[in-house]
Amino acid sequence: MPDLYIQALMQGKSIKKNTDSAISNEKNRFELQTEKEIETFAASLSFDEDPTQNHLTNPEMKRAKVIAELKEQAKLTELSSFVEDAFKILASEGEKYLIPEQFKAMNADFIKGNKILEELDLSSPPTTNFQTLLHFSEATIDSMTTIAVVKYNELQYPDSLSIFILLSTLTPENPDYWLRAGILAHKCENYELASRLYSAASELDPSLASALIFSIDCYLKCSMEVEADTAYAKVMKLNAASPIDDSLTEILENYRVLLNKGK
Repeated sequence: MPDLYIQALMQGKSIKKNTDSAISNEKNRFELQTEKEIETFAASLSFDEDPTQNHLTNPEMKRAKVIAELKEQAKLTELSSFVEDAFKILASEGEKYLIPEQFKAMNADFIKGNKILEELDLSSPPTTNFQTLLHFSEATIDSMTTIAVVKYNELQYPDSLSIFILLSTLTPENPDYWLRAGILAHKCENYELASRLYSAASELDPSLASALIFSIDCYLKCSMEVEADTAYAKVMKLNAASPIDDSLTEILENYRVLLNKGK
């Protein structure tokens, strides 16, 4: 599992109240801290002049290229974009799914959380999860979960996926959020992302047979036979220790055939 600092990099853009919504389009402080560290690292690299090379590729240009490449790698664009979308959905549509008091409390937490981010000392990694760090109440987490579940029931899978990824980011130690996010990515046919989310759930809770079983399908669809075999072997080991649910056993049997496993 990524540590909490990596989770911070996944956070994407910050929440900030303005005249349009509670979401800001400015870079958040985690992104700024990441860029600062990248530039410090790049400054420590040695780029000597090479007379055989084009005069445009001087040390400063090489350093700038390294900085640009590292910043691009650090964006973790896919997950951070889901998190950004989740905040936009919650701010713009949350009122439809919550009673006024719940929606008001959730928005208040978002605004308060943004203020905490702005004042946070980023010289060292956070030592607690982001729900605690941002002072998001359990009621706010429950409200977000409620909206995500209703979105799922309404077949709005991309919206539900974004919110469950946000919940996973806020409380990365909770395997249930990673599992639900994996199921939604699976339904959205984003099999590579789903396999990573299932893997996160499984690492947090090795006894979570459903995450392993569902991941087999994703691995097969991504032509990752070795990973599918590994997941299958882990499930069989779990099943030997404690029989899994009958409904999961039926699904597992289908994958046994696909993987050409003997009885």
